[in-house]
Amino acid sequence: MATGRRPFEGASQASLITSIMSSTPPPLPSLAPLTPPALERIVRQCLAKDPDERWQNAGDLGRELKWLATGSQDITAAGATGTPETRHGSSRWPWLVAGIAVLAALAAFVIPRFGGKELPAPPMRFAVTAPAGLLLSDSANASAISPDGRWLVFTAADSSGRSSLWLRELAGLTARPLAGTENALIPFWSPDSRRLGFFSDGRMKKVAIAGGSPEVICAVPDPRGACWGPGGDIIFSPSAAGALWRVSADGGEAVEILRPDAARKETAFRFPEFLPDGRHFTFVVLPVRQNGYEIHLGSLGSTERTLLTNSDGAVLYAPPGYLLLSRNGRLLAQPFDARSLKLTGKPITVGEAPIVKGYDGASALSISSSGVLSHPNGVLSNTVLVLLDRSGRRLATVPAAVGRYVEMAVAGRPARAVSRRIAPTEMEMLLLDLARGTSIRLPAAPSNFLLSFVWSPDGRQYAFGSNTNGPQDIFVRTLDPATEPELAFGSDNIFKNVHDWTPDGKYLLFEQPDPETGWDVWMVPLEGERRPVPVARSRANEGGGWISPDGRWVAYRSDESGRDQIYAQAFPVAAGRQQLTTNGVVPFSSTSSVSWSADGSEVLVQEPDGTVRAIDVRLGDSLQVGASRVLFQSPPGLVYLAPSEDHQRFLASIAVGQAEPPSLSVVLNWMQGTEAP
Repeated sequence: MATGRRPFEGASQASLITSIMSSTPPPLPSLAPLTPPALERIVRQCLAKDPDERWQNAGDLGRELKWLATGSQDITAAGATGTPETRHGSSRWPWLVAGIAVLAALAAFVIPRFGGKELPAPPMRFAVTAPAGLLLSDSANASAISPDGRWLVFTAADSSGRSSLWLRELAGLTARPLAGTENALIPFWSPDSRRLGFFSDGRMKKVAIAGGSPEVICAVPDPRGACWGPGGDIIFSPSAAGALWRVSADGGEAVEILRPDAARKETAFRFPEFLPDGRHFTFVVLPVRQNGYEIHLGSLGSTERTLLTNSDGAVLYAPPGYLLLSRNGRLLAQPFDARSLKLTGKPITVGEAPIVKGYDGASALSISSSGVLSHPNGVLSNTVLVLLDRSGRRLATVPAAVGRYVEMAVAGRPARAVSRRIAPTEMEMLLLDLARGTSIRLPAAPSNFLLSFVWSPDGRQYAFGSNTNGPQDIFVRTLDPATEPELAFGSDNIFKNVHDWTPDGKYLLFEQPDPETGWDVWMVPLEGERRPVPVARSRANEGGGWISPDGRWVAYRSDESGRDQIYAQAFPVAAGRQQLTTNGVVPFSSTSSVSWSADGSEVLVQEPDGTVRAIDVRLGDSLQVGASRVLFQSPPGLVYLAPSEDHQRFLASIAVGQAEPPSLSVVLNWMQGTEAP
């Protein structure tokens, strides 16, 4: 009122709230040069971000304004007999006095809402959706709020599955793409909120949000988190297994700083996060333990580390002094002294923890230094099991217990399927008789199944991954519950996802990560020394490993082109390599990805836009690849799709209820309404 301008502006309610929370209005004298210093101080105190720095009640503000108004009249009278003012100044002064009066009149309204602690502002939440025609990723680590709370970066893909980073100013209504960020993963911010780090094409890169081309920092084959410190250091995890590394944001040689302890069965350090001093940082230790992941505290320039707490994923520092973590589905704010680096009290319940989709040990949260919180609105709903024909038409619903069914494999006649069922209080592997609609629980190792399962050629055994020994090892077991699982292959490598069993029963094919080459495809013999041999290994990421019915060809995925495609080559000696797909392929976690028909006449793939495609092939001394054709479009809400051996039927796990497009939540005043445990 004293300047003719509002202190905060926004095109919408959400952007106005964001402006109030994250921006600072210009000083009053810059807009009204003759503003008395006392009035400028009063206004500045009214608009302070920290509640402790604001006026604590309307009475104090009212008395201050009354004093100023009385004093200003005396000053005006004195000015009439003193040095004459300019015409501009004499006309402006009454408006300033009027502004003081209006401020005094509004004090009773402003103070209860913005001044003191008695009536704190309630939590406020608004959603951010993808631009038209794009699909926003709801995976953990696919979005991040800037440290100053002004910007939100997120990953969005078009209908073909091609993704890039998009940037939105929270005070605005639109987002814009960042050039050169195609296929970007795990974006992270510089401390000054002017640059973004990200990973793509096997490299860590950075880009200025104001514009320009990305710059390469260093090679990173398969990232699992990064953080950018105020001193210009970036700490990162370069692969699914192994140590934390450090590199300058200006580029140069990366150096290892912390290595997992094999004696403690540690397999990987992931998702580092700097603390306010810019030297200490937290990180996640894999594998998961009985009480969740161990969260350790490290420091630049030291190989020492200490256990700080346990959480279901990475922790983040939240001002003025909390660690945000999750346990048993609840989001907690753990009081934390950033100077002594100690937990200082009992955790406070904030609410339900956001669903984490994606990497093990990740957090779905992102928070700014101004306290603006963001997270994807992921939902893990229950699913129903449905049989589809070759055209995608629904044939029947398979009776099954309530839960979420994932990682399915169909085999045999009559058709049987194995699926992992996730329920609120349990997780189990079930053997489903698709004809009779019955199921029995499969015996397993005394730990969780992980993302792998495969039938033996005769259907009497199955191989699976289990972390009984710490790392995910491969076990073989019969359907007889009286038998014990046999260790088929074990090593210190954290992940070994088994994908196929050769038709002669002699080898298992699996994928595992390597710090130097990323993911690779290997085979291990089931007799003798059981020493693994690489099948597809390069600087690109290779995965899967699916054997043709005659045992002479293997299909696998590779991102060497910058996008996952399916290739096939001779087996066991690599030769005659051919590319089978051109439109990409979905991640293995949402489908069997590749399936050879039992007669060897076709290969099935599912593309990123949900298209299920059949590719004609002819087996022999050479692999002949023919035409491809679309069978059907995946049904909405598809979680997992597994074909029968003859490719005439499909078992689909479909989410219950209407699927909403993915979105991000931005939360202001997140600490209000919390409750002690």
